[in-house]
Amino acid sequence: MNIALRTCAALLLVASLPLIAAAQPKGKADPHGHGAEHDLPTKAVAVLLPTEGSKVSGILTLTAKNGGVHISGKVGGLTPGLHGFHIHEFGDVSSTDGSSAGGHYNPEGHMHGGPESSERHAGDFGNIEANREGVATVDIDAKDLKLHFVVGRSFVVH
Repeated sequence: MNIALRTCAALLLVASLPLIAAAQPKGKADPHGHGAEHDLPTKAVAVLLPTEGSKVSGILTLTAKNGGVHISGKVGGLTPGLHGFHIHEFGDVSSTDGSSAGGHYNPEGHMHGGPESSERHAGDFGNIEANREGVATVDIDAKDLKLHFVVGRSFVVH
């Protein structure tokens, strides 16, 4: 198991995005040519479940908006302070430590970078901050992320 993952296993949270997805009407194509014959999701919900030894949970809403995705919701059961917040490669939440979710969602093969960096993993949203009650409010505009590419993947909070 990856040492970084082992170090934060107590704070790891994985939620599958087999989201409740609402689709946009047929006939609206995106720049990739999808949509003319396929319904694309415009809204999804992720229910965050704790890994073994964790009490972290929450609900996130993802909404396709202005060429990107708006992610909002609350995550509780955290220790106060900053926690890494990412979409990972797979929606596989079968392992008790979260390792089955794979690495960060990174379809372009970019180097690590902050949320505002021109080169970064598409699934890296930096940190969320939990207050002294252990609750973090999520309000992120993920520019250039496409909802239909992340449905079925996992969120991980480190």
